Amino acid sequence: GCHSPNTTNTTTQLVVSNTMGGPEITKYTPGATYYVALTGTNSASLPGYGFQVAAVTAGNIQAGSFIIGSITDQHTTSFIGAGSVQLIENKRIIPYTSGPGVYETDFQWTAPVAGKGTVTLYSILLAADGDGTEAGDQANAATPVAIDEAGASDVNEVGNDFAITAYPNPVTDKLQLKMTGASDGI
Repeated sequence: GCHSPNTTNTTTQLVVSNTMGGPEITKYTPGATYYVALTGTNSASLPGYGFQVAAVTAGNIQAGSFIIGSITDQHTTSFIGAGSVQLIENKRIIPYTSGPGVYETDFQWTAPVAGKGTVTLYSILLAADGDGTEAGDQANAATPVAIDEAGASDVNEVGNDFAITAYPNPVTDKLQLKMTGASDGI
């Protein structure tokens, strides 16, 4: 069966970044691979945890794919509902990582191809007492993280306060270009 959420005892945070432990991104580049860190706590300090994460676009359509991370008890599976959605999840209960009631796992996510728009990653963490029953386990409600697709409009705008000079004129052997008044990266 399924566990009922208990949002008061179990919390999660999902961070998608360009590098492991890096700052959270707000836009993804289509086809790029990102690091995902899922952390959580449980005030009852239950001894283990389980998790599920899905990445979907509007209409709950699969968005990208997952790559198994550092916890060897991870695997990917598909949930068949309105469509097939890939989940990354644990296979067995995973012991807490950095102290009682503190849970951490990581994996990678490859963003979908261009044109998919905003992707929402939904994460659920289940703090488990390890007795093999649902009684005593404590899950959080699905936690969404929305990431917009980077597009052409996200390129830094080029200002009008710079000049390009080409010389010599006429060109005989080599064309020289001189740019003045531009910021780095332009």
